[in-house]
Amino acid sequence: MAKEEEKLIKGKPTPYASTTPAELDTRNIFNSALDTTYIKGEIRAVDKYPNSDGILELTDIDQFPIGKIDIQLKTLSEKNYKSVKFQCEQNFFSYCENSSLPVFLIVVNRRDKKVYWRHIDLATLSEVSNKMKRKSYSLSIPKENTIEVGNKDYIKKWTEIAKANVRKVWNYDSVNERNKLIESQMQQLNSRLQDPTNLPVPILRNLHFFLDEFNYILDKEFPSVKQILYPNYWKIGIGIIKYEIGDVRYLLFPAEFKKSQILIKKVIKGEYEDFMQEMYNRNILLLSSSKDDSELRLTPVSTAYKILEDDIMRTVKNINFPIPDECLSREYLISFIDKNQGYLDLNYQAEFYSLKDLKRKLYSILPMIAATSKNYADWVVDHNDDIDSYSHWKSSQSIKNRIADAIKLIDQNYSPKVKVTMTSTLYNIELINYYINYLESKGISDVHRLYAVNQFNNEMYGVDDWKTWYKEPVWENTKLFFKKFYELYEKYILLHFPKLKNELQIIDSPETTIVHILHFDEIEKSRPHLEIYYLRPNIPKVGEILFYLNEDPNNPIDRRRFGLECKSDCRIDGLEYNITQMHVQVLDFMFTLSPTYTLIKDTLEELLKKLFNQRKYAQTVL
Repeated sequence: MAKEEEKLIKGKPTPYASTTPAELDTRNIFNSALDTTYIKGEIRAVDKYPNSDGILELTDIDQFPIGKIDIQLKTLSEKNYKSVKFQCEQNFFSYCENSSLPVFLIVVNRRDKKVYWRHIDLATLSEVSNKMKRKSYSLSIPKENTIEVGNKDYIKKWTEIAKANVRKVWNYDSVNERNKLIESQMQQLNSRLQDPTNLPVPILRNLHFFLDEFNYILDKEFPSVKQILYPNYWKIGIGIIKYEIGDVRYLLFPAEFKKSQILIKKVIKGEYEDFMQEMYNRNILLLSSSKDDSELRLTPVSTAYKILEDDIMRTVKNINFPIPDECLSREYLISFIDKNQGYLDLNYQAEFYSLKDLKRKLYSILPMIAATSKNYADWVVDHNDDIDSYSHWKSSQSIKNRIADAIKLIDQNYSPKVKVTMTSTLYNIELINYYINYLESKGISDVHRLYAVNQFNNEMYGVDDWKTWYKEPVWENTKLFFKKFYELYEKYILLHFPKLKNELQIIDSPETTIVHILHFDEIEKSRPHLEIYYLRPNIPKVGEILFYLNEDPNNPIDRRRFGLECKSDCRIDGLEYNITQMHVQVLDFMFTLSPTYTLIKDTLEELLKKLFNQRKYAQTVL
């Protein structure tokens, strides 16, 4: 037997993990199924990156980039081959919630070489939040969500998701323009920042603590707001212009996603004056100065809230964040249709509308009409056509003819010189698309009207909307609205402000009963409003949502008894209740484009003002 060759270092190298062959096989099956015409990138195997196995980029047929997606690749257990599902850890869902890219869970059946996918979207996270009992959750994956050679369905769906993420603002085009400005300014700014070399350790420590607090507020308390303000950035960093006792100047900047990123920078000397004009509008960077460093050093929490308050409050007020819910989908889509029914050539106040027809008109027919009926300059190749400008149009034979001509061109695969996209200021077209897709994902093909319509046309110029309505439809709509509102508000908070759910709640106990009393005098035409009472039962009982007309003899609330010595404030069905709080709610919001969004944002704005007032004066001393 030959003697083993002498080695300088005894022992063997670290071996691959026992799971390595399976991981490599899973990756190879996945890669071989992908259509590389439309999907570019590589998936890692045998790595130590948590939650993500790689970023893929989607392109169109001409190889222009469309957007990026984040992939988590897993091997499917044999016991789950028939009913496809995967046990995901809680921290993976947390990663998905905070990710700036759409995250896809990919599972591979190695035996049959089949690949399945599921997008971890807001609806999925809501499902997980409601059903996860422990530190993991078994997530089902639709069998029709397959990735295989020759199958283009998943490419189309992934492309729509990637496009939506690129435009993930859920509201106005001005936000898109603002984000473009961020990109432009950051390119200029990066050349003016350098790593700090002479800042003392205590100061660096203070700055790190401040940034931890600042980024916690954005990442954890207001993640959806961060998606709007800084959609493609990792953290917020600080650039020190000057740091001396009695003279502290700094700016805040969004830091890109990179493996190595320093969040504390020093601004190159002599560039301060240039920043003054660039940062005047505070679109992306805060330029700050103070008499001393006590704000950053002694009160980092309150300082962070003071800096962020305006941006957060403005975003919460202006943005309609999505909620995966059928009722809200119906409310928003029907409102959009009613506003634009003439130009869409849809029946006025019909009970339901075809989602397929709505999609085709909004994304194919109306863009074709605009592309072929307007005179564009030779250099124009893209055009945004505002559907709001046609909202006063009535259905007519002229519109029907335009639509018929556009359909002929579409059927002939005609490609106009100018690519037209329908936009709206009153509504968010991305949100329209989101709710259409949500309903279709539930197997719903028609959007049904949610609220009762008025008995006559309520478009009377110069007259308050509520004056054009009769009492009965207002009463029916109000009852329907508030039966669902509290659930939708809670969903909104859990999805978009999860860490603040206790601070932003409006119902503090499952035992709370809420009584709504409508005041609406049709004769005097007084402004309709509700008295809303929150009641606590004297014995344990699940709360209810109740409604009464002010003149109803069964109305349990008698305000004449307030202040009298009694064991309870009211009695309902033989049970005694104490009134814990009461407020008056004017019903103006019921006559807005989206009553649910209007009241959610009004309620949230009021509660956030209280939150900021409390935290701006928090004293945190290092």
